[in-house]
Amino acid sequence: LPMALVFLAGWPFSVAMLVFIAAYVIGGGAAGLARRVLARRVGVALALAAGLAAPAWWSLVSHGAATLRATDPNRLGVLWLVPWNAWPGMVIPSWPTLWRTYTNWTLAPSPWLFNGLVPLAGVVAGLRAQGRSFVAAHRAEFFALAALFALVSLPTVRPLQVSSRWLPLLHLVIALVGAEGVAAAAQRATDAGPIRSLRDLATRLWSPRNVGMAALLVVAPVCFVMLTPGMSPVRIVSGVSGVVALALLWALAGLVVDARSLPARVAPVAVVALSLVSTALTVPLRVSMPRWSIEASVADPRPMERSRRYFMLYNRADVFSNECCDLVGHGRFAGVRGELLPGNFGLYAGLTTLNGYSPLRLRTLQRAFDLGIHGYTIRPRLMPVLERHVGAGRLLDLAGVDGLVLPERLAARFTQAEAQGWRVAGTRPGVTVYHRDLVRAPVVSLAEARTVRSFDEAARALEAAPDAPPVFFDTRASGSAERFAEARLDRAREERNATTVDVAVPADHDALLVFARAWYPGFTADLDGRALDVGTADLILPAVRVPAGSSGRLVLAYRPASVRYGPFVSVLSLVALVALAAGVRRKK
Repeated sequence: LPMALVFLAGWPFSVAMLVFIAAYVIGGGAAGLARRVLARRVGVALALAAGLAAPAWWSLVSHGAATLRATDPNRLGVLWLVPWNAWPGMVIPSWPTLWRTYTNWTLAPSPWLFNGLVPLAGVVAGLRAQGRSFVAAHRAEFFALAALFALVSLPTVRPLQVSSRWLPLLHLVIALVGAEGVAAAAQRATDAGPIRSLRDLATRLWSPRNVGMAALLVVAPVCFVMLTPGMSPVRIVSGVSGVVALALLWALAGLVVDARSLPARVAPVAVVALSLVSTALTVPLRVSMPRWSIEASVADPRPMERSRRYFMLYNRADVFSNECCDLVGHGRFAGVRGELLPGNFGLYAGLTTLNGYSPLRLRTLQRAFDLGIHGYTIRPRLMPVLERHVGAGRLLDLAGVDGLVLPERLAARFTQAEAQGWRVAGTRPGVTVYHRDLVRAPVVSLAEARTVRSFDEAARALEAAPDAPPVFFDTRASGSAERFAEARLDRAREERNATTVDVAVPADHDALLVFARAWYPGFTADLDGRALDVGTADLILPAVRVPAGSSGRLVLAYRPASVRYGPFVSVLSLVALVALAAGVRRKK
């Protein structure tokens, strides 16, 4: 069940870490038959866990295939990798390193590499106490450490990019090995007599049982490297003083405290706690990350209305700088203030928007509007986007959009607004809000469309001729412009996961029905028990070709495979789990 919860969480790194830990457990187990039994048990546990969580991960996989995050040709991720020269940050959290962040290269400390000093000191103490036998006894852990050091520093493919996210598991394994090292050092402890000479003092200080001395051995080389020319003395002292003081006090305590006593066993916990608290208080923990400053005014969208459907047109300059309009505060990477409309504003204010913040970035929306992660269009010029999608029978009409939000610099050029039924509803800082009266139909019948057979062909057609009829993408399409019959539509009703409509198609031509809802993988169409293919109109709307002469009740439903078959797999896995548990209980 804990494994199933990891799968349910849906984070690819969690699942990858679970598989890594499973391999680690098998690799560290006994050899021969015992290892094969352990591998079989772990494999069965993983399979049952995946089966119990089938609806969750199945949905993630099927939707991921339709997102830019999963299909981006730039597969190797090079952002937030741990640079080779950043590893001293495991000892000194203020260690400065040039990191490649989400937005640029930044000289920053490395607090996320710091693990409280004790784990590394424990590893050194174990090596000093037992030497090669310590490595041999924990070879699986050391192999795991080597693999994790490589994973956090090397670029990996999607969806496991940003390799530094392996760091929590790396810290966990180091902590396990460090705890074994502290225990190994304690086993070397002997009853120590009084210190009578400098030689006794040096021997006691250098003794392998003194874990604090191992901490000093870890800290000293890094401090020496920090004395390179160009480093500010004030920065050096402020960055290393706390860690050096803790290591020194720990080493001195080892002179007078027996390694098997309660104070000696408590000392590592105290050192970890003090070092982490000191790091949190003195070292900035967030560097070059998006920040959001949410104000109460975001809950009031006026002059926008919650009953409308909006398209917010803005580009990267509007979000990442103050060059164009006052949408964001100067110097912010990405976020919201009370007056900021793009991005997450629609969620905060309870609005329905066509675009907004999307880390996965649905591939269809991205190709239709060239959208970035925060809902902005990547194009520097915005007017062509309006010209391509605003107009009778074009994309915004088909999608039922009756609200526009434009930066002031673009609103001044939107001269055709009144002719197309748009009117100024009001303004917010930096933007103008347009409304229009639109009878939003859940489904419409198109008279003409450009039919294409591939996603890329649909994107090129939409880009090349904006004045042409809508683009219908279906793998069985004819690949040319096509006229369709006007179907009679009655009793159309839109629900959360389905649209139903009574349809009657003339006998001379097929009909093409377009639904005013966002397309996602998993839509099915059923006409009185007969399955029909679901394509897309202008890439982002579900569209269904209905054969000539057909009539009946058409149901467009969102029923992905994860919903149809996922629960069945979960039930089978649960039955198998109960059966296995019952069998184990009978054997006992």
